[in-house]
Amino acid sequence: GEVKEKIGDKIMNSRDDYENMMQVSINPPGQEIVVIRHGESEGNVLGVTSGRTDHKLTRLGKEEALQFAQQAKGEYDLIITSTLSRSIETGE
Repeated sequence: GEVKEKIGDKIMNSRDDYENMMQVSINPPGQEIVVIRHGESEGNVLGVTSGRTDHKLTRLGKEEALQFAQQAKGEYDLIITSTLSRSIETGE
């Protein structure tokens, strides 16, 4: 099918591709770093590569962020996001 977005060496063609990328864990000695991808954005729906364009979260993206927040409540000491609204809203 048509490539909608490429992240690193991963080709994103469907919602499942994004859901499989949502969480990646790295384990340095004595600590854990977890990378969370933002919820679905308007750019994802349009099938465009957003990059630094500040596409907002969709309703589904907000629901995904809330669901993750409920599952991860109290699990993390620090959250760092980019300056893009979709990342900040997911981190909140």
